Amino acid sequence: MADLCTALGAPEWLSDERFTDQANRRQHREELDKLIAAKTVNYGAYDITGILQKVNVAATPVMNCEDQYNDPHFRFKKTFVR
Repeated sequence: MADLCTALGAPEWLSDERFTDQANRRQHREELDKLIAAKTVNYGAYDITGILQKVNVAATPVMNCEDQYNDPHFRFKKTFVR
């Protein structure tokens, strides 16, 4: 959680009682989702993925089949063949 807060510029979330542990975060996930959405709305999927991965937050874009087929990483790895 600390790395996520740092990456998103939201250190105040660390002291917010709603998010102090996993159980509280789960209980208040809708509020947390809204806060995260507000912090990431101006980023593209790959941009925010890179920002989060740089601080060791597991992140990947949500993709449909076409997105996966056109994804540079999947293409490099030859995940899909014709």
